[in-house]
Order: sequence, then structure tokens, then C-alpha cells
Amino acid sequence: MPHHHNNRGRDFHEDPLIREFLEFLKEEKKDLKEKVKENENKKKCFHEWELKKLVPFGGVAERIAKNLSGQVNITQLRKLFNEVKHVCTLGKKGNIKIAYTKLLRLYPKIAYATARDLLPEEFGDVLIKVLKKVEKCNQPEDYERLDDFFTALIAYAKYYESLKNRNRRFKK
Repeated sequence: MPHHHNNRGRDFHEDPLIREFLEFLKEEKKDLKEKVKENENKKKCFHEWELKKLVPFGGVAERIAKNLSGQVNITQLRKLFNEVKHVCTLGKKGNIKIAYTKLLRLYPKIAYATARDLLPEEFGDVLIKVLKKVEKCNQPEDYERLDDFFTALIAYAKYYESLKNRNRRFKK
């Protein structure tokens, strides 16, 4: 995804937990021998990211939602959530091949939403990295964790949107 420099979400990368999460999502660039050897020893799958760092208040999902508050189109996020939820349901039930195919179809949808400014670019980048991490191991547990993450993300985004709307009403 092309990177546009803007001031939106400046605090996003300053948050230590979000930085740690982004580091976890990062694909290391190594030569083939190193990768094969490393993969035999340890795959970094999405489900390996601790749930307690992902979904509670103060976790990655909440911090991302808070940092992107007012920049995320909730309707667009809800549409994406419905598709992710379907993919997760398939993956968790062991329909990995179908879930994987549908997971791959999410990439262009995220790119489109980002290009149309329906989702902030840095948020689209995080979603792409999360999907790549799920795709890497492609296990039912990865789909379970993706479901946990996205459900929390939607809940917190809605929470911050309602706070913003409530504050706007009281300022009148």
C-alpha cells in the first residue's frame, strides 16, 4: 500500500504496546536457509500474541481504536467486520481452505477502503499485517485470535465514537 505522509494518528506509532504489536506482525527479511531453519524451530503465528495484551481495556485493540477515533468510518469498519467474522467462523470450524480463500479476498477490500479514505492508511496497514500473520500459519487458532481482535476493535471503535458523539451533544 502506498504511504502518504500526514499528521493523522501521529500518536499511533508512539504507543509502546502498539509498537510491540507491529514488531510482532513484522515479516523478517532473511535468506531462504535461515527461514527454513527458523520455521522448523518456531513459527510466529497470530494466535501466539497473548489475548490479555490484545482485547482488554489498555490492550492493542483498544489503543488502536482510541488512536484512530474520529478517523475511522464505522460503517465501513462494520462491513469489513462482517466479512472477517465469516472468515473466522469458517477457519475456527476447520474449513481452512475456504477460510484461506476468503481471507485473501480481504486484501483488496482493505486497499480499496484505504484508497477511498474510508479507513486511515496506517490502520489499513495494520489490518494487512494482521491478515498476513493469520495467513502465515493458517490454523484454526489463528482465526480464533483474529475473531477476538476484530471483535474487540469494533467494540472499542464504537465505544469511542459514542463518547465523541455524547461529548458533542453536551457542548451544544
